[in-house]
Amino acid sequence: MFKSVSYLNPVWFESIAENGIPDGSLAALCSLANVDEDAAVFELIDFAKNYTELTRDISADFRPGNENADVDISDEEDSCEVSSTTGIVH
Repeated sequence: MFKSVSYLNPVWFESIAENGIPDGSLAALCSLANVDEDAAVFELIDFAKNYTELTRDISADFRPGNENADVDISDEEDSCEVSSTTGIVH
């Protein structure tokens, strides 16, 4: 069981992305979670391949002057209100 869980540690994601996961490595974990092992292996490998991009610091993308920024950032303070009945921000 603990060996199965160890594959969820990001320390191993580079190796998982390059080499995959040995057959049966997630069997105990998937059995306890009632999850299809093949699907879990596929998702973990896919996640491991994208982990670096998913965890990168995106703050540079939103700095003023960045031509790739997809939002307008200004020093003006915007105000908003949250509806107490719907929870929607206005």
